[in-house]
Amino acid sequence: MTGDMSTVLVTGAAGGIGAAVVAALGAAGFAVIGSDRPGAARLDGCDWIEADLLDPDGSARLAAAITAPLAGLVHAAGLIHTQGLEEVSAEAFDRCYALHVKAPFFLTRALLPRFAPGASVVMVGSISALRASPENMAYSASKAAQRSMAASLAMAVVGRGIRVNVVAPGLIDTALTGETNHALSALRGQSVEAVWQARTGGIPMGRAGLPAEVAGLVAFLLSPAAAYITGATLPVTGGALAGSI
Repeated sequence: MTGDMSTVLVTGAAGGIGAAVVAALGAAGFAVIGSDRPGAARLDGCDWIEADLLDPDGSARLAAAITAPLAGLVHAAGLIHTQGLEEVSAEAFDRCYALHVKAPFFLTRALLPRFAPGASVVMVGSISALRASPENMAYSASKAAQRSMAASLAMAVVGRGIRVNVVAPGLIDTALTGETNHALSALRGQSVEAVWQARTGGIPMGRAGLPAEVAGLVAFLLSPAAAYITGATLPVTGGALAGSI
């Protein structure tokens, strides 16, 4: 795979946030390698590698396809299992932990020889790592584990000049959010519209965020302006974590 010192690998690139990240990095002058599972819609304007990160060997195969120096890695691949307490399955936990914790850890470790000095790793986490999400337990637990793993990883590689941070979006208007709204509608016995109003109603800014608003922070964390930021979790939540009485 060709590239240069400004090349960034983006996983989950076909998703709502992933595609916005690819666009933002392209606009910022980065060369982008996009990756997503086989069958996902391939994006124009970037190199592309198919990789199933739920496959135990998926991270190793993706890393092996990268031969050029990397300025960074953005792990935007994600999934959600929306289930009631009695329906939460072991498979849901296994899939969420595989994609949100194991895949970014082993992919980052495998790519260490490829990272250029000053490289930045950004993991797309979730506000669910910082607050309760009873209808998405496997998802929120894995995102909390991802946050802890990323902080530890940041300390492990700081001596190599590599930074690791987490961006924690709140409610973002994507296709995956739409799927979750339908699942919550079935669980709660409410209309999709009522679910959406309830979810946005608790946001101080009064609306869901846009993928581009997450991507802007990701691009910042990959820039020299963020050179002193590592081991951090940065919320993009419209004020949802500020709290009020």
